[in-house]
Formats: sequence, structure tokens, C-alpha cells
Amino acid sequence: MQLNKFAYAGKGASARTPTALGTNPRALCRRGNGHWSWLDHDMVAEVFSHLDDRQLARVANVDRRTCKLARAAIQRFLGLSASQWDVFHAVLHKRESVLLMGAPGTGKSFLLKILRERVRAPIVTASTGAAAEKIAARTLHSALGLGIGEKACAELVQKMRLPRNVYGQNIIVNMMGCRTLIIDEVSMLTAKILRLAEEVLVKVRGRLPQLVVSGDPMQLRAVKHHYEGPFYRAELIKRLRPYVLLESFRQAENSRFLNILNAARVGRARREDELWLRANFCAKIGEGAPKIFCRNYEVDRENDLQMRALNTPASVYMPVIVGKLPQGIFPDSTHTARIKPGARVMLTRNLHEHADKGLHNGSCGVATACDTGTVQVRFDNGTHAAITRYTQEFEEKDKVVATLAFMPLILAWAVTVHRAQGSTLDTMYVDLGKAFEPGQAYVALSRVREAAHAQVDNLSLHHINKIDREALAFYQTCEKRSEKRAERRAEKARIRELSYQDVDESDPALHAMMARIEAEEKQTLV
Repeated sequence: MQLNKFAYAGKGASARTPTALGTNPRALCRRGNGHWSWLDHDMVAEVFSHLDDRQLARVANVDRRTCKLARAAIQRFLGLSASQWDVFHAVLHKRESVLLMGAPGTGKSFLLKILRERVRAPIVTASTGAAAEKIAARTLHSALGLGIGEKACAELVQKMRLPRNVYGQNIIVNMMGCRTLIIDEVSMLTAKILRLAEEVLVKVRGRLPQLVVSGDPMQLRAVKHHYEGPFYRAELIKRLRPYVLLESFRQAENSRFLNILNAARVGRARREDELWLRANFCAKIGEGAPKIFCRNYEVDRENDLQMRALNTPASVYMPVIVGKLPQGIFPDSTHTARIKPGARVMLTRNLHEHADKGLHNGSCGVATACDTGTVQVRFDNGTHAAITRYTQEFEEKDKVVATLAFMPLILAWAVTVHRAQGSTLDTMYVDLGKAFEPGQAYVALSRVREAAHAQVDNLSLHHINKIDREALAFYQTCEKRSEKRAERRAEKARIRELSYQDVDESDPALHAMMARIEAEEKQTLV
């Protein structure tokens, strides 16, 4: 089919109608010159099947009918579910700032990948290194120069603006050019960090960019949530429009495993669900499966066991202190690294010198060589890097009084549930005997697609149903707002459909009515 025949030449261009048709050009095309009115819906759909989503977005401006058909074609081309399309429409077409939520496996990361490739000048971030690595992003702390979040906004920005701080100046340049900020796995951030991020963005830019924030309140909370507040208490979050994804893609649709996970997510799993899980989990998973524990000492014990199994010499990297550390600051076990070639390791800091290589806090790999002051690591993303000591400075009255240099690596054969959040695993071993946090068992179990892909020890109904009631109340409120908005949108679409049937598009009364509906839509806060 020759698409040029139906091309839209642009507003104001002359309309050229085949004289053989013997029809009035004005009657055929009152608006523009595309003559789409010659084609029925099936013919337009055939034309659109040859276009990608960006081309479809351009032709959508011809008229209202074409816009409707083009957007339906965009949804099919991208493979978006109904609830995913609602978010896509809100972000790309309405430029809304949104809070994207949904159970694990509902396609939040898939949708974020599509959005990041289409929004204007994005900065893509995540709360943790593991989550950032999954979507090829950076941590929010690194992207906005927040550090560990203990310094005030004015101090952070002033330090970034210093002439010698090239890395900080790059952060400012990126923030100035940012039109959309994406944050994934927001449940692992605290209200304090989000307030600090908002202050830094406003101080540097003068105003906030468009925000696309994704996460699940029913998953694990930030480690410091007790005294810094959960993420949903931040004013920045309260100003976002909530959208809840409904369809699941990770586990098989309508599977028993998915139904149990959805029930556990809101604390409603039953005794028969526990018995089904026990009967269907793998009795003995493969040796290479990642191991997930609830507490750090369990992880350390497993990693030490794996280290002893390696028949290679170990290198010990002790911390180096220059000056006098401030009162209350002292090195702990995490500052001393004991590593062997062949050991599985994880970065514990964002390293400026390796930021362009996709490495960040939480990146994992295998140590290939250990030299004096350097560890060669082959990371899972394919990057080979020489990791040296990370130097942490301590200031008093704007002067550096001490430095602490240490190897920013830890062993990573086993990880905590907190580290595993945001990952989808093919197989895993999980021990829930020491579960203590609300949502911890649920997050651990939902890392795999099927029950047969996991070996689980110390499973109990108490751990499965332990949830954060405050988070549940927040999620249910957002879910109701999302549902009501969808109902209003469907009703307005139905009214439009009835209004345009057999009615002349040039009718002033009709345009006035549609303008009123659109104005009401923009003024709706929920």
C-alpha cells in the first residue's frame, strides 16, 4: 500500500482531491487536507500497522478519529495492558507527575523502560543499587549528589558548585537539563531523603521536573524508616497522581502461586495456602542458586563458608585513617575486606571514576585478581574494573579534619531480602526463619515466577501474613483514587462517543460541550 496517498501535508496546505470522484473537496475534508475520511476504520488500521509508535504519535494530530485509532495502535505496538496504557497516556500525553504502583510482576519495570525512552530529557534513578542495575540507571543518591542524606541541602549544593568538584558540577548540569525524573523502587527510600531530593532539585532548577515514581508500598520499607519516615509521608509523594497496575506478567496468569502471593501481600493468606506452598516448593534447589536470608549475620556466615571453599590465597584490605575521626565515628567490620580471586563481591559505594561504566552501589561481580590496594573485578554487566580504596572525608567548620580509606567491596554469594528486592530470579534458596520485617517473607517469595523455582526453609503463615498496616491503608486509598479516575475517564469517553455519532464536527455547540468536558478533566485533582 502506498502511504503517501494518504499523507497529511500540513495545516494550510492546499487540498488536492481526485476530480474523477466528482465530489466537493470541502465536503470531504473540512479540516486539513489529509482526506482520512475516505478510509474506514479497517483501512486506517491497515495503514497504521506499517508504522511504529513514534510515527503513529505524529499522525495522531490529523483529527479526533485518527487520534483515537492511532493511540489504540500505539498500545498494540508497545504491548501495553489497559492499566499500563493509562499511565503511558498520563505521562506522555498529559505530562502528569505520577505514582506508579502494583504488585510484583505487574510490569512496572517494563513500563518504566518504555517511558524512559520517550519522555523528555530523563534522569533515571532507583532507590538501591540492585534496583538501579536492573533498569540500567543510577541510585537517586548518586544522581542528585545526596550522599548518605545527612547533610543539609545548602551544604550539598554549595559543595557541588566548587570549581574543583567536577563530578558535582556534572550533577548540576544534568539536573538543569532534566525534564523528567524517574525513581524506581521508591518503597526503599525514606520521607527524609525524598524531602532532601526535592529541596536540592528546587534549589538548583527553581522548580521540580515531571516526576515518574514507581514502587509497591507493601514491599520492604527503608532500613531507616523508623526515624526518617516511610516514603509515602513525604509531601512530594502526596502531590503525585496514583496509578495502580492490575495485570500480572511475572507469574502465570491466574496461577495458584500468584493468587497466594496476592493474598499474602495484603495479609490474607490462609492455612491451606501455606500447605500448598510447602507441597510445591522445590525440595532441593541447584548449588548455583542465589541464597537469600533475612539477617546480615546469616549472610555473613554463608559467605564465610563459601570463602573457605576457595583454594586461593586471601588478601586482606584494612582501612587507612588519616587525621582524627570525629567523636562517635570509627571503622567497623564493613571497612575491612577479605577477598580471594574467584570470590563473588558487591560494591558498597558509588564510585565517581566508574560511574560511566554502569557501576554503582550494589553492582555485583567476581573478583579475578587481588593486588596491593587493588581488586580486579568482572562485573555482571560485562564491565572489568580495577577497584581501589574509597576515601571518605570528615569535615568540621568547612575543613577536612580526617579521612577514612577502605575497600568498597563485600562478599556476595548470599544477600539479604532487602538487597534482593527488585530482582526477578530464575531459582533461589530462601531461609525465612529469622524474618522480622513486615513484608519480608512476601518480598522473598515473589522473586521467582513459580513455586517450583524456589527452595524455602522455615516457612510459616505468621511470616507470610506479616504486613505494614499503615502502608496497606495508603495503598488502598491510592487504589480507590485510581479506580474512580478510570471510571470517570470511561464515562467521559462514552459521552464523547455518543456525542460524535452522526454529528457534524463543525457544530459549535458540540465543540463547546467537549471543551467543557476537557476543562473539567484538567481541573480534577483525583
